[in-house]
Amino acid sequence: MATSPESSSDPALNTGLIRYFPEKWARRILSFQGVLLICISIASGFQAIFGMAWLKYPILAGMVVFCMLIAISGRRIVRVFLSLGLFCILLTFYSVEDAWHTLNQGAMRAQLFLSFITAIMILREPAFHSPLLQAAGKIIVRQRQGRRVLMLLLGSHLFCLMMNM
Repeated sequence: MATSPESSSDPALNTGLIRYFPEKWARRILSFQGVLLICISIASGFQAIFGMAWLKYPILAGMVVFCMLIAISGRRIVRVFLSLGLFCILLTFYSVEDAWHTLNQGAMRAQLFLSFITAIMILREPAFHSPLLQAAGKIIVRQRQGRRVLMLLLGSHLFCLMMNM
């Protein structure tokens, strides 16, 4: 029996097409997504550190499977972005002379981005429960507006620097 959007207390099970799956399947799909992300990140690290070029194809296959799972479990906006990405890939074949080289470079950057986002997601849960980070957040909130804006600007700048590496 499929779950209805109101039947589960887990908000991740109430989004996208996954809400029509049985709850047991939906939880397995979400768990598989997490394991797949971690495996892709580890394989990307091995590829970059040890020069294992042959890992490129399993990583790409994992990224394709992850995109399909995200299309099932994600919200409508996720499917819109996936559709835009597919459109951009097709546009690359139309407008770029060496499309495969361009797509290869894009896939390499996507691996790094996916690994970075995975690391953030893994660190997110302990950070939410850290009293030290909660105290730091309270300190930022208590600052006057000019100083608070400056602190947030510097923090977002450092975050953007990490994203551009």
